[in-house]
Amino acid sequence: MLYRRIFALALAACISLLFPAALAAQTGGAVTEVTFTPQAAPVLRPGPAGAWDSGFVMPGDVIYADGRFHLFYTGGTSLEHEAWAVGYATSEDGVTWTRYVGNPIIQRCRRPFECGVSVGAVLHDGGWVLYLNPHPLPGIMPARSILRATSAAPTGPWTIESQPVLEGTSGSWDHYIAATDAVRQDDTVLLYYTGWDTYLRPSIGLAISPDGLTFEKYDDPEVELRPFMRYDPVLDVGPPGSWDSGAVQKASVWAGPAGWDMVYFGLPCAHAEAGVLPGIGYASSADGIHWTRIGDAPVVALNALDAPWWPTLVAVDETYYLYYGIPAARDTSLSIGLATGTVTRE
Repeated sequence: MLYRRIFALALAACISLLFPAALAAQTGGAVTEVTFTPQAAPVLRPGPAGAWDSGFVMPGDVIYADGRFHLFYTGGTSLEHEAWAVGYATSEDGVTWTRYVGNPIIQRCRRPFECGVSVGAVLHDGGWVLYLNPHPLPGIMPARSILRATSAAPTGPWTIESQPVLEGTSGSWDHYIAATDAVRQDDTVLLYYTGWDTYLRPSIGLAISPDGLTFEKYDDPEVELRPFMRYDPVLDVGPPGSWDSGAVQKASVWAGPAGWDMVYFGLPCAHAEAGVLPGIGYASSADGIHWTRIGDAPVVALNALDAPWWPTLVAVDETYYLYYGIPAARDTSLSIGLATGTVTRE
């Protein structure tokens, strides 16, 4: 089943730097309630037979700019056996999407060290910046580096820089890495990423940069014994018995005037246990570094076959748009779903 294939890596085995004054804590109150309502049907399905994205589509990042939504997504003809590529679509309302006719906007395969690429994070501040995840083999195996691509327009042409902006730390909790979101706060860029150790156990990490090019990984000064070696995750798995005790990954972060919000994908250690399902969790923060989980259950959890996967979050006015990949039960396709919601603070 596709569900078992997609989550095989996550189930393989069962906070600080002194930031610039620009990253001072937000003044909003603590989050008291998070409510999301999933749409009944996917908002973007795989392309038609023969198309480059006929096998699957999954969200990379969504940017709201110039009065419309910009979706950068990963697609391909197969989740496991073919090289992935990056597509682009736009929407006026966040629900109905139009694919760019020139898709895919980024497609490359350089064997034996890279075959396919997925989009992890997007920045838009004048021009456009993508943080890309190269794949060493076709399919879902994570890589050991993150690349950066730039363009004056979201449709390209894109220039991919030759050197990675971030690499995994050999033998550590982030031996493998994948970019998942980027936030600019004045002159600082925060890059969130998933890190996997050599047993493919995932956690959520953070790196910061003054220019979006040179990053330093987060290191918690209060962790004296260094159980994670030199650098530390900003969100690790939940306690034993919790719904996210097996894996946390793919953080998407929204920084607003009231505070920081994070969605992430989580798995229990025993995902087949009655009443314990994988799904999308929610966390809040005053500074983007130290995170508090909201509630003791996912904010979006469907069923054991159709678990929402790989979320991305964007807020427009007071409405939160949560996009996620959703596998079709007993199928090999992956579509993009949407849940809209509100976040209540004290």
